Amino acid sequence: MSRKFRKSRVWVIDDRRSNLDKFLADHRQSFDVRPFERPEDVKTALDSGEPPDALLCDIYFYDDESEREKAESAVKEKTEELRELAQRVDAKKAQQGIALIRYIRDRFDGKPHFPIYAYTSKGPYLMEHEGFEELEKLDAKWLFKNKYDAETERDHIQKGIREFDERFGGRNKLRTVVIWTGAGSAFLGALLGVLFSHLAHRWWGW
Repeated sequence: MSRKFRKSRVWVIDDRRSNLDKFLADHRQSFDVRPFERPEDVKTALDSGEPPDALLCDIYFYDDESEREKAESAVKEKTEELRELAQRVDAKKAQQGIALIRYIRDRFDGKPHFPIYAYTSKGPYLMEHEGFEELEKLDAKWLFKNKYDAETERDHIQKGIREFDERFGGRNKLRTVVIWTGAGSAFLGALLGVLFSHLAHRWWGW
């Protein structure tokens, strides 16, 4: 069936059944969701059928359920500590970078001529849900500070520039052509006007 007439196939892989059940409850009306608990099952599914339209993959998988739940509990505890820290340091008020990114997008009517990165080290730890949602709406790319060596960081930036140019380069080039064509036409019109006035004055005394 054509993708136009069917729900998008979304595969989600997570070793916690509760996370899969929540995803199904949240999205089964919009997507054709196929849940997986083991990476091996995904590999088998890819070999034996059509691939998904999107794949959401957890990163950490534990064979030992007790170890997995211990890790989840520890992460939850640290998350609460970070949330309290964010409130103590008034992190939300300090998120002026988001306001700047919003201003830049508005300045270019929502279509800036360059990629914009949220370049941060504290963001993933101190930012509340609203901040993440705002940056998503602003189409900002994430680049985590001090997480890569210089070469890898440079590669990320160069890749973003190439991808942006591939997506929007034609539009910007067309805009440049239109601007220069308009300027050239105006200049040519002015030049012809001066020339006609000069000839008319010389030949007919106008």
